[in-house]
Amino acid sequence: MTLKDLTDNATGRWDVSKLITAFGFHGALFLAITFPDGPLLNDRQDRLVFTTTNNGAFSLKSAYHLLSTEHQQASQPAQLSKEVLNTIWHNTGLLPKVRLFLWKLVKHALPVDQLLATRLRRQKHGCFLYGDPNEDVTHVIFKCHLARRVWLTSSLGIRTDALPNDTAAVMAQVTAHLDEQQLQLFASLAWNIWKHRCKVVYEGGTFDFRRVLSMAGHMLQNVNMARSLYSNRYKQPTRSLLVQDFDFTGFVDGSWVSTGKGGSGWAYVLIDKMGNLIEFACGDEASASPIHSETLALKHAINAAKRHRFTSCSFLTDCKLLHQVMVGELSVESVDWRCFHEILDIKCSLQDTVLIKFQLECTGKNKTQIIELNIED
Repeated sequence: MTLKDLTDNATGRWDVSKLITAFGFHGALFLAITFPDGPLLNDRQDRLVFTTTNNGAFSLKSAYHLLSTEHQQASQPAQLSKEVLNTIWHNTGLLPKVRLFLWKLVKHALPVDQLLATRLRRQKHGCFLYGDPNEDVTHVIFKCHLARRVWLTSSLGIRTDALPNDTAAVMAQVTAHLDEQQLQLFASLAWNIWKHRCKVVYEGGTFDFRRVLSMAGHMLQNVNMARSLYSNRYKQPTRSLLVQDFDFTGFVDGSWVSTGKGGSGWAYVLIDKMGNLIEFACGDEASASPIHSETLALKHAINAAKRHRFTSCSFLTDCKLLHQVMVGELSVESVDWRCFHEILDIKCSLQDTVLIKFQLECTGKNKTQIIELNIED
């Protein structure tokens, strides 16, 4: 129906009977009062208008906004409460990368097929693992048949087919019913499902749910080991565990075994001033003496701090000889010339680093000795 169908062809004014038939008495009265002379006065003709713009003119920008609004309304996730988001983001038992992953999970920001098809305007390919035609975030982590085997065979024993179809609603249920340890296991399983899925998609191979369970357990074991490293070994240091004058604190330690070929291990833990775990690492590396092992640990810890672009960091070590070498009380040759290159690498690294403020603290039985190097920015 057009406006011309509601007017008198002879006069160009409203045909009252047609108005009443189309809009009823009140609608006809409104049009008659608003436009008393009719719509076709001064030879005005009907024209098509785009209803989303004020002037009725079509543009690519207005069409884009219309499609974007319709898509957001169709795929609007459930709203998460502030408590649930804080539980995810401020959980110190989770690694930062896992917390960021969970945040993207509930915000539907993971690059799954559905999101890529929408953003890149390409055809959907479906689930890369099982062939399901629709691959969204919920499907990849919870609803895929391979992912369901992981959740069901884990110690949590979750039947994901009974979970809601939105990750935000899933996280609301998880944070409400799982304790802290179970939540850590849940996050580790979800992270490793996503990690293993991406490896299969981009590198090839098959999805092995046993491998996912093993990787999740290994991750939790490493996290607990790292947390116990700085909570037990440095339980009561001579200074506060967290150096308040520095944004980050690092604990370094090395071990050396006197064997025929020589062998050692090193480890470090980086935490912020609130006690949140930032990074931990350990490894085996050949060394010639205990101070050599401790130097390797300090070298790896400083490199990690550089990767994170820390502006100030304090490192704690229990090796007094390393402290004396770094402060200049002893020469490297008089202690152990075999760690000369590592000491040189550390000093060169500090001269060309983003660290503005660096401190090495030696935790002894009777006193604490500190050296502080202020590096010009």
